[in-house]
Amino acid sequence: MNSATKVIKKPQILYIDVGPLLLSTTYLNQHPDMRTVIERSLSIPMADYLRQISLDPKGVILLNNLSNQYNIFLFPLGSVFKREFLIAQGIKRSCLAPEQTGNLRLDDNDMIRMMLSHAYKSNADWRVVGDLYLNEVEQSSQLFTKRYIKADNINGVTEQVIEKIKVSFKTPMTNSLMNCS
Repeated sequence: MNSATKVIKKPQILYIDVGPLLLSTTYLNQHPDMRTVIERSLSIPMADYLRQISLDPKGVILLNNLSNQYNIFLFPLGSVFKREFLIAQGIKRSCLAPEQTGNLRLDDNDMIRMMLSHAYKSNADWRVVGDLYLNEVEQSSQLFTKRYIKADNINGVTEQVIEKIKVSFKTPMTNSLMNCS
């Protein structure tokens, strides 16, 4: 490689399953009024629901620190917790991965397909953390091998989960989205 050649590093993106990570059972046990709101979430308008909950501030700090210290962008899975809500809850705007428009069908709300489309469009080195219900095919596929970091909804974001994420990003991935279609 000559001096004019630059190595372009792929952005690192951590897709986060917001509910289990930042609204864990442990956190909700400390905030019973919020647990009640979550239990009623299907019977109240989404705007009211989002106004009445607040994410675990310790978990938010851990994710912000991870993002800032290791240059890992965060991207929320699903459609409930939008970027502006996360920013209002303390996630730093600079920690969030940019939006990318995907090539999905208009009615396709599958969170895994949306994540994979975003990762592909971002040309990212990606991982996903949370309590996802992956089917056996997804769990055993090379696409998810070493990329899925299971975090239970009991404890949410902990130092141990952050350590697993760091180790995962230090482990080189030999497969890419383009190879696994």
